[in-house]
Amino acid sequence: MKNSLAIYIPLYNEEEGVANLKSELKKLQSQLANKCEFEIILVDDGSTDNTLNLLNENFKEQPFKIITHANNKNLGGFLKTAIKDCEKDFIAFLDSDCTYKPSMINDMYELSLKGHEIVNASPYHPEGVVVGVDKIRLFLSRSINLVYRIIVGKDFYTTSSICKIYKTDLAKSITITRKNFIAVSELFTKCMLVIDTEVDYPCKLTVRQFGFSKLDIYGNIIDHINYVFHFLIYKYRK
Repeated sequence: MKNSLAIYIPLYNEEEGVANLKSELKKLQSQLANKCEFEIILVDDGSTDNTLNLLNENFKEQPFKIITHANNKNLGGFLKTAIKDCEKDFIAFLDSDCTYKPSMINDMYELSLKGHEIVNASPYHPEGVVVGVDKIRLFLSRSINLVYRIIVGKDFYTTSSICKIYKTDLAKSITITRKNFIAVSELFTKCMLVIDTEVDYPCKLTVRQFGFSKLDIYGNIIDHINYVFHFLIYKYRK
């Protein structure tokens, strides 16, 4: 029996990028077609523009499925929805803006099949590449990811990229408490406390070509700092 994979993508007011996302996902669909049983789930997170209508127009057929949130739940809510919904062996997360190429999921899935419980897209890996990202934002992001590497005590370079593949049972074992972008790092760092089979996948991160980022970089840093204290308490109580 083939292993199975579910790929979840959050969208919030991303109408400008839906056509590009469709084109990129069609490439991924072709790559996975004979490899495994898979599904691609697009989660509209309470969009107030035309995103949901465009999703319904462009992703009518299998392997696509659309889930809607009546109100915006941010990335924490997205992750909870995705993990609860998933019934496949592996669960993948992917940005809708294609700053990480969706085709990466194909190669990352191959690594999952080699026994890794997490495969982590890692532009901050020594072999990774970052193109076009503001230098201040890049410095802050690299710095907080280094902090996570130190406090978790394991050899990885990136926590903050949403582009990851988990064994579904592992993801379901974690309780997510953060509501925003930090939820991505929370799921990863808490999982890292209980496994030894994570692998960083060196990759390329670019800037988005459509729409605009919802990230408040300085507010995000404060949220990361708050989470670090939460994590340390969580780690030493386990």
